[in-house]
Amino acid sequence: MKTKERSKKKALTLIELIVSILILGVVMAGQMKILQEGLSFAKKTNETVYAYNIVTSILEDYSNWDTLTTEGDGSNQDIGSITLKLGTQTMTFQREIDITSSLIAGIAIKDVTARVRWIGGYSNQNKSIEIHTTITYGS
Repeated sequence: MKTKERSKKKALTLIELIVSILILGVVMAGQMKILQEGLSFAKKTNETVYAYNIVTSILEDYSNWDTLTTEGDGSNQDIGSITLKLGTQTMTFQREIDITSSLIAGIAIKDVTARVRWIGGYSNQNKSIEIHTTITYGS
C-alpha cells in the first residue's frame, strides 16, 4: 500500500530541476547586468553634477562687474584646479574662464565663458562643461 501512495506523489525530476536552475541563472545574470549599468550611469552623472556645480560657482565668483578683469582678453585664463575624492576615484577638475570686453552704443559688455575640464574617473574620457553669459554695465 505504501508503494502505491508514493507513486501518486508528483516530484521534480533531475532534468526539470537543472532546467529551472539554468532559467533562474539566465534571469539573474540579466538583472545583474542592468544593476551594473545603472550604477555606472549614476557614477558618471555624479561626476557631471560636481563639474556643473564648479562651473556655476565660477560664474558666481565672477558675476561682479569689478572682478571681471580682461587680462589676456579673448583667451582662456586658467584659474586653478579642484581635486575631489568621489567614491573610490580621485578627480581633478581644471577651471578656466574666458572674458572678452566690448562697447556697443555706450553700453559696456563683457562676455564670460566658464569652463571645467576633467578626465572622467569611471569612463576615463576627456570631458568638459561650458557655460556662457553676457554681463552689461551702463545705460
